[in-house]
Amino acid sequence: MQKLRTIIVDDEPLALDFLRSCLAESNDIEIVEECRNGRDAVAAAIRLRPELLFLDIQMPGINGFEVVKALQADLMPMVIFVTAFDQYAVDAFDLHAVDYILKPLDKERVTRSIERAIDRIKSDQEQSFKTPLIGAIESISERVTSHVAEAPEEDVPSGIKRKLVVRDSGVVKVIPFDDIDWVDAAGDYMCVHALGETHIVEPH
Repeated sequence: MQKLRTIIVDDEPLALDFLRSCLAESNDIEIVEECRNGRDAVAAAIRLRPELLFLDIQMPGINGFEVVKALQADLMPMVIFVTAFDQYAVDAFDLHAVDYILKPLDKERVTRSIERAIDRIKSDQEQSFKTPLIGAIESISERVTSHVAEAPEEDVPSGIKRKLVVRDSGVVKVIPFDDIDWVDAAGDYMCVHALGETHIVEPH
């Protein structure tokens, strides 16, 4: 397989440096551009047509979701969101993001995200995520700081399922409420049982 032509986007120089160093060690990644804001990211993606974007969400001017919105579906690369905030996970996975990495970054987590991108290509799933992107982004870009999972039932727009965001060993998982069988407590922790799996939610 050819290397994935990749653009990394982050307004924090240290995060950009760390991503660069991690990706440089991968035999599957070729960094074709680095950007520090959303506008440059849009221009670079249109010009270079990468296969993969490592994309920060909170940036001045144009945020990560607006970057995705600005790109046409036929130009859309796979996206791995990188952020310090887990409240955007529901929206990110609604956009069929390959992965959602929380800061502070670590090399093992970045490596796993690359493996997920490669798996998506091998299974030809990269074609299936482009179609629903534009419609989903229209609503997401208007509520980039909102929590669907925390909204009262009557406030959830029709057609949007309520979801729970769980951080498990540094990995963000999104669990639809309809998939939850039951919830119980284990000391200071909450156990969410869904589809035969148990997710441990740590107290904040």
